[in-house]
Amino acid sequence: MDENDHELGDWRKWLVVRLKEDSHILGSKISKGRPLDTVIPTITKDKKLLTFVRPSPAALGLSAAIKAAKEALNIKSKINFKDVKTGGRTISNEHDLFDYFEKCMETITFSYQSVEVFCNEVIATILKDKTYQWEERYNKIEDLSADDLQRKVSTKNKIKTILPSILDLPCPKDKKWQDFRALEDLRNNTIHTKYHKTHNIGDMEKRTYYSDLIFIINISHYPLFAINIINHFARQYYKYASVSKTLDAEPRWLLHAKEKALAIYVP
Repeated sequence: MDENDHELGDWRKWLVVRLKEDSHILGSKISKGRPLDTVIPTITKDKKLLTFVRPSPAALGLSAAIKAAKEALNIKSKINFKDVKTGGRTISNEHDLFDYFEKCMETITFSYQSVEVFCNEVIATILKDKTYQWEERYNKIEDLSADDLQRKVSTKNKIKTILPSILDLPCPKDKKWQDFRALEDLRNNTIHTKYHKTHNIGDMEKRTYYSDLIFIINISHYPLFAINIINHFARQYYKYASVSKTLDAEPRWLLHAKEKALAIYVP
């Protein structure tokens, strides 16, 4: 990815920054161009300070989704369709089939979660202590804090309305938006599964959640659906959320995620 990518460490870091000029940090001179990590400090049970590199929640979600999609594709290639005497077909290796369903569910869930957590990060970082006028149903307008927006507003409305507004960007349209809605619909059917979606007793032509995963859904597409909608906002977000004038932010996790998602993509 980068010429000096080995210097920068794991791609799932929240942020890698390079100093734009020589600086002194905690009494030590740090040279211009040196990559620095952001860390999370915490206190251990024995009251000692512990720090560790801060991960990007969206990157972790995308990484989990891409790994699950890769496994799902591998498992699906092993599923056998056998002819039966009645003239139809069956899948005899249910162990592989059920593993495939599980990996699809992981892919869908974590792809969507990465979009949701990215939206929440943008809202919290950009708004800080400000409020946002949000129009609820029945034309009710309410001043909501960043925390309230993250809790009360759907991910769809964050993408369609709030992020474009606070980042001064157009809302996503055309294929990016359609792909996100496809991801959202499948995520809702995964997380909030309705009983009638899981079986078709008495109506063999009725599509179910599981038959769609086998015949309709191309699971390799869904991590990219998430990446593309995040990418619509990412550059502007990092520009607005510059950590410091002395630091040059590199949202490299998104570049790596796209590279990895494209590597497993099946047209």
